[in-house]
Amino acid sequence: MAVEESADGAAQRPIPIERALAHKMQNEICAGVAVVTVQRGRHPVGFWCRSVVSASVEPPHILICAPRPDRGSSPIRLGDGICVNILAADQSDLSAKFTSASAEAGLAGLRWHRGTNGAPVIDNAVATIEADVTCEQLVAQHLILVAHMTSVAAYEHREPLVVYRGAYGRFSQQLVFDG
Repeated sequence: MAVEESADGAAQRPIPIERALAHKMQNEICAGVAVVTVQRGRHPVGFWCRSVVSASVEPPHILICAPRPDRGSSPIRLGDGICVNILAADQSDLSAKFTSASAEAGLAGLRWHRGTNGAPVIDNAVATIEADVTCEQLVAQHLILVAHMTSVAAYEHREPLVVYRGAYGRFSQQLVFDG
C-alpha cells in the first residue's frame, strides 16, 4: 500500500494499490529473461523467470523469484542443484515455451547438457549460473529462493534477451541520457 499524507503533514493513511495498477507498474521494470532448470527424477524441467538478482558476492548467492506452482509441489526443493540460464536475444522462441505459470516445462526438443551439479544447462545462453538452493520462502504467488553459486559461465559475444512491458527486446550497449 502507498501512504497518503494529510494537509498538515501529520496523519498518514494507507492507499490500497489495485492489482491492475501493481501489474502495470511491474511491467515498467525492464528485466533479463532466464529459464531456471533442475533435474526432477529422470526428467529435466524448467520455468521462466525474470526475477534473478545478485544477493551476495562473498559468499556468492543469488535470489530467484519463482512462480508458485498451481498444483502439487514446486519443481525446485531445498538442497536442489539448479541452473539459471540467462537467455540470449535470439532465444525468444525458447523463452515462450517456458512462460506458462501453471506448470513447469520439459526440455524436450532443446539443446542442453548436464552441468557439474547435475542440473540441465541450456546451450547458447548468454550466461549460466549453477547453484544449490539454500533457502526458500513462499510469498503470495511466488517462491523466493536463495541459492549458493557453485559454477558460472558467461559468453560476452551474445546479447541478452530482455522483457519490457510484456514484449521481448534486446539490450543495446549504447547509453542514452535525457537532458
